[in-house]
Parts: sequence; C-alpha cells; structure tokens
Amino acid sequence: MINVGEHTGALVLASNERRAGLEVEIHPVSHPGARTHVWVLPREGRDGVVYAAIFPSLARGDYAILGVDGSIADIIPIPPNQVTHATWT
Repeated sequence: MINVGEHTGALVLASNERRAGLEVEIHPVSHPGARTHVWVLPREGRDGVVYAAIFPSLARGDYAILGVDGSIADIIPIPPNQVTHATWT
C-alpha cells in the first residue's frame, strides 16, 4: 500500500529482470545511517511484467539511492503528497 501525505511521499524504482530479488538500499542524504531497503520484485502491469522496488512511505527530502556496490548511484528528491518514479539499473 502506498502511503503519501502532507509530510510523506513514495518512491517507485523501475528496474530490470537481472535485478529481480536484489535489495535496493536508500537513505536520506542528511542521515546516511538511516538506511532502508526493499527488494526488486516482478509485478503485473498493464503491459505485462515489470520489475520494480517500491518504498511506500518516505519522509520528504533528498534520498541517496545506493548501487549494488554500496556507492551512491543517484540522489532523488521525494516531495510530499506524491509518488516519485525513477530507475535503478
């Protein structure tokens, strides 16, 4: 369940079949020790199976998306009241 509101947003990271079953770790840029993770899973979409990791509720702010090697792969802003879409490949 996606839970967005006045102080929270959500993040959907599209990926690919090679990453199915891998954990994606993220953390607020301002708090690197506050990591959270979810798995890339196959999901039924309108056009067939898609692979994605879904972070259903995140405090607003900038988040570092970590690569498989643990380095920062990208920084994504998470605004409140909406679902942000990005790619993790």
